[in-house]
Amino acid sequence: MVRVAPSILSVDRDEMDSAVQIVSASGADFIHIDVMDGKFVSNTTDGVFMFKSAYMNSVLPLDVHLMVENPRIVIEDYLQASSITFHIESVSSIHEAKEIIDFLHEHNIRAGVAIKPDTDIGVIKELLSSVDQVIVMTVEPGYGGQKLMPECLEKVKEIRNLEPNLEIEVDGGVNLENAAMVRESGASIIVVGTAFFQSKDKSEAVLIVRG
Repeated sequence: MVRVAPSILSVDRDEMDSAVQIVSASGADFIHIDVMDGKFVSNTTDGVFMFKSAYMNSVLPLDVHLMVENPRIVIEDYLQASSITFHIESVSSIHEAKEIIDFLHEHNIRAGVAIKPDTDIGVIKELLSSVDQVIVMTVEPGYGGQKLMPECLEKVKEIRNLEPNLEIEVDGGVNLENAAMVRESGASIIVVGTAFFQSKDKSEAVLIVRG
């Protein structure tokens, strides 16, 4: 079954606690937390603030997406997460990536690697047997509210063929209209942000995305 991870990226700081509670009450499976440093991507988020709010106001697993330079430096702020995913483009080598994956597994955290729209899956092929999940970005990382780039879903299909049992998360531009296309590509976790919070019935939105 496809699982749904609403992102709290675009939530105002003073509404964060209530937004987390809304996600929890919607029947969603995860809370997705986007951590941005203004360097790897141009936008900045207070990832620690979002994480603490989610941790204090929800029992849902926390799915942390690091869009930062030097992810190893900030990982320790999120050790209570269920999963932490870092970008392959943010590390200097496959060796460094494996060290981060090992560190996460040592702390009983699911380890993931993410790729931008212009990154070929060949770059992460060596890691697919080591990670617990892959995030395929279907927009350029850094901002919410973008349109999904459907050509990126070909990567989901390729990864699914290579690793039939791997968790594949699609992040970027998913809404109630295109969610079926995302599911059909082979995604097992779908991140939804703007479309979720703009929906009048959040529980219905989760059901539609989940399919």
